Amino acid sequence: MLKKRRAFRGFTMTELLVVVAIIAVLAVVLLPRFMSYTERARQARAAQDISTMSTIVQAYVADEGQGHYPTNSNDTAVPNSIAAVMQRHGVKWTGDSSGIVDPWGRPYYYAQVVTSP
Repeated sequence: MLKKRRAFRGFTMTELLVVVAIIAVLAVVLLPRFMSYTERARQARAAQDISTMSTIVQAYVADEGQGHYPTNSNDTAVPNSIAAVMQRHGVKWTGDSSGIVDPWGRPYYYAQVVTSP
């Protein structure tokens, strides 16, 4: 008895195009949804960063600063600078002028607003 050999020819061009089209449609539908999740995660992280830094500054004012806020210097060698205060409380300070960056890669800015009574 002779067996017939079945030749494997692979996929047709039509089948490949259908698969590529399905993948493209799925990417178009799912990519914006994924991007919104990452954007919300960045926003949540930024809010948490700001909350943490605010708590650190308030603790400094109450405990070490004798009612005074830290200066807005990025020099970690200055003991009452925002950079030194953040480093003492475990926030990684990069040491350059940017200090701490947000989830989008932009630096946070600390400013003292002086108001008169």
